[in-house]
Amino acid sequence: NAVEITEGFEGTSFPPLDWTVTTTNTGAANSSGVYPTWCRFGNITVGTTALTYSDPLTLKTAGNIAVSAGARLTGAAGQNASLVLWSDADASGDGNISLPGTGAGAIAIDTNGGHLWMGGSATNGGASSWNGLTVGNGYATGTAVQSIGVFLHGTTITSDNGNVAIYGDSTVQAKAGGDAANHTEGIRFGGTNPVNINSGTGTILMDGIARGTTGW
Repeated sequence: NAVEITEGFEGTSFPPLDWTVTTTNTGAANSSGVYPTWCRFGNITVGTTALTYSDPLTLKTAGNIAVSAGARLTGAAGQNASLVLWSDADASGDGNISLPGTGAGAIAIDTNGGHLWMGGSATNGGASSWNGLTVGNGYATGTAVQSIGVFLHGTTITSDNGNVAIYGDSTVQAKAGGDAANHTEGIRFGGTNPVNINSGTGTILMDGIARGTTGW
């Protein structure tokens, strides 16, 4: 149902440079939910409008994935509502995942029994199979703007017995303070707003690589 997805870009050629796709829900709620989607170039931003999706949803890009504060992603009940957040799909070493929720704008993800995978690719277009899903074979990677591979803050993740896997790799640089921008952890739970991950009987795997030249 195309009304569930909006995307925009600037440029006279296709694909344009720095293509940014915003995934949002602009239509009335319906039983179709959001179908799987991906883009090859630029960044993906998930907006603040609550999204209910059915079937596995994959957000894939060679760039960054940012989930806006206040966003809510919910898998439809009774569906295989797994969620894949796949950045740096071209293995350029420049594609992080950021979930910067706040006290007033907490982020909530509920896969309703589906699995959740976050990461990137180790080779250009590199993929692997995980719990019946096609996912990357590497890490989400920090950038010059945000050195952390996967940043979570003010976020609640519930998988209702689905498995959770998060892979993050930082950039190689000196720690310079701040929160999201200048730390060098592969995966960071930052700030004062808590991060809660509840997988029920499902497994939780976190694989982070920190490559700071000073600090942590």
